Amino acid sequence: MIRADGSELPVLQSVATVERGDQRALIVSFIEISGLKEVQQKLQLSEAKYRLFYEEDLTSNFISTPDGRILDCNPAFARMLGYATVAAALRVNIAEHYFSPADRQAILTKLNTEQRLERHQWKLRHLRGHAIYCIGNAITVFDEQGRPLEYRVYIFDDTRRVTLERDMRQRQKLESIGTLAGGIAHDFNNILAGIVGYTEIIKRDLADLASPKIEKYLQNILLAGERARDLIRQILLFSRQSDMELHPVGLRQAIEDVIQLVRASLPTTIAIEQNLGSEATVLADQVQLHQVIMNLCTNAGHAMKNSGGTLTLRVTDVTLDRRFTDRYDDLEPGEYACIQVSDTGKGIPEHLLDRIFDPFFTTKKKGEGTGLGLSMVHGIVSSMKGLIIVDSTEGYGTQFDIYLPKATNAEEGEQRHQEALPGGSEHIVYVDDDPFLVDIGRE
Repeated sequence: MIRADGSELPVLQSVATVERGDQRALIVSFIEISGLKEVQQKLQLSEAKYRLFYEEDLTSNFISTPDGRILDCNPAFARMLGYATVAAALRVNIAEHYFSPADRQAILTKLNTEQRLERHQWKLRHLRGHAIYCIGNAITVFDEQGRPLEYRVYIFDDTRRVTLERDMRQRQKLESIGTLAGGIAHDFNNILAGIVGYTEIIKRDLADLASPKIEKYLQNILLAGERARDLIRQILLFSRQSDMELHPVGLRQAIEDVIQLVRASLPTTIAIEQNLGSEATVLADQVQLHQVIMNLCTNAGHAMKNSGGTLTLRVTDVTLDRRFTDRYDDLEPGEYACIQVSDTGKGIPEHLLDRIFDPFFTTKKKGEGTGLGLSMVHGIVSSMKGLIIVDSTEGYGTQFDIYLPKATNAEEGEQRHQEALPGGSEHIVYVDDDPFLVDIGRE
């Protein structure tokens, strides 16, 4: 229609036909929709702005149904979980990315009873398996009967802060305890050297005179001394005050050697699965690398000794980028081998996770462990410029991820040369600040 001033008038037209006897009438109705058009345009503009804000928002946003189906999400959420596109993220169920069934149930209980959650902590699982610590808000939309229809969640990745705080606390504890342990260990080592040294001298001098009973006593002193010396070596290793010679070691062979030893010591109710899909070589002390893997396998077996379960060992090649390594101090981007040792045992309570690498801390019964195992593991991995991460949920098992930098071609090609010790008629000067050790050295 045209207004009197000649401008076009937006109208909505309806036509109806009315019949009366032999007569038929046509009724045409015009409704002005200028206001409706303007409202529609504003709605479209508002939706476009919302969509742009939603998709470009750095916060990870998603909408899901109570059964976990993702209705919508933004690119930030897809990237956080490890998906390249939003379409890929929409094909999965969010339940697959909760770190454990217990975590999922705890979140659903809150979402189904509270309309709004503010600054709530979430623990999700990345597509590659590692934990993502998040914090954010959520809104639950209920129907008229009070049943949840959908969850609207707005979270951001808080893993870096959580990890740095945890690492800082761990580092401070380890440094203080390590300094104390290292000092005590060195002094005790000198005392122990005197005990073992004089015992060996007595055993030598009485070789033909001592009775079998005295010989047995002396041998027991030496055995006790060796056990104490091994304990001191672990303490020094934990405090990183012992030297470690690193040489190229093939991970596959090292782990297969450990599996053969572990299999004989585990009960038949524990199955061992292995997926050694890497031929990586790392710079390590082979004996200490064996100790690391053996210790983790032994702990896993202890966690499953009553209920049985599965011990799984995996080795994969991974590339750690700056986004990952920035979460941890002293870790450089590059090519790494990832050793995963996981079990289906009883898991570690949340309040104990920050303490498992502390020396002399153990939840085992008296006589079953000294509490030095995991602290030794941490010390060895750190000295190899690697990283150890633990993820555990009580009742669902534990997984340790160890990242070790791969050896370069030049390092793999290094050969150890044995040099003959020099000999002659020269004098030997023995110097020590402990008179006991000087006397033993002279003997």
